[in-house]
Amino acid sequence: MATEGTAFAFASHDSRGFGPEGAFDLNQTLRRLVYHREHQLRRCNIAVILDLASELPKSTAKSSPIEKVVFALLTRSQKAITDAGRVNGTILIRTRLKGGNIQVSIADNGVADPFANVFQDLFKNRDENSADLTVCAEFVQDQAGELYGWHLHGSSFITIFMDLPV
Repeated sequence: MATEGTAFAFASHDSRGFGPEGAFDLNQTLRRLVYHREHQLRRCNIAVILDLASELPKSTAKSSPIEKVVFALLTRSQKAITDAGRVNGTILIRTRLKGGNIQVSIADNGVADPFANVFQDLFKNRDENSADLTVCAEFVQDQAGELYGWHLHGSSFITIFMDLPV
């Protein structure tokens, strides 16, 4: 079971045979990261729904920083749901091809205060491997991608989008 403290150590490992510089299968990465967090999420009564596009091309972004970002976003969602005191939480992870890029969206129903600034204090650990959304955005921008969020007024869901090059 992966823990927050092992996020970056875990994400720097590539078990698919691709180096950190090579193209990688984002859907496979998402499945693996969710699999490693599944037990912990179940204990918190959080369901994860994967809606992954079939035939998604591989991304040319480096896998290691993107895995770190996905791990951080999944952790942010889990923390938001538990902090909101939800009895049952939902995290929806989608991939699709949009405008020539791969788009990943991670939505959760953990918004306790819809006016809170989600871009501050994404998650903080007691070790040097912590990351906030600003750091995640920098990781994605370094890979010629973009990270942004959306919250519909009156909804308990917040969605973080990550666009990556093909």
